[in-house]
Amino acid sequence: MGAQKYLDPRPIQAIPIATLRLVVDMFESEVPSTLERLQTFLGEGDAESMGEEAHRLKGSCLSLGAVSMAEELKILQDFGFSKSLEKVPVHLERLAELFPPTLSALQQELQVRIDQES
Repeated sequence: MGAQKYLDPRPIQAIPIATLRLVVDMFESEVPSTLERLQTFLGEGDAESMGEEAHRLKGSCLSLGAVSMAEELKILQDFGFSKSLEKVPVHLERLAELFPPTLSALQQELQVRIDQES
């Protein structure tokens, strides 16, 4: 799957490079703990908290153009808010699988922007 399947670079094109670098670093450091919280909420059967956490991360992903992750998060959000957790494990696993290539695509886009400004 190419980087474009994970990332729509249009939302981040207007972000200044220094800011984008910080945002990509935050994405890298914060998404793993968010994935852990989602897993914890699932284990506790806390559908509402899972839906809220998925909604929060979905917004961040959309602002970065991380479309594939945002799609999975929308599904998790909907399952959480409908209190239907049976199918959540599959989507949490898919979300965890999407994170590394999405992060890589963001880092590549950042590098392209840096190279263009050099």
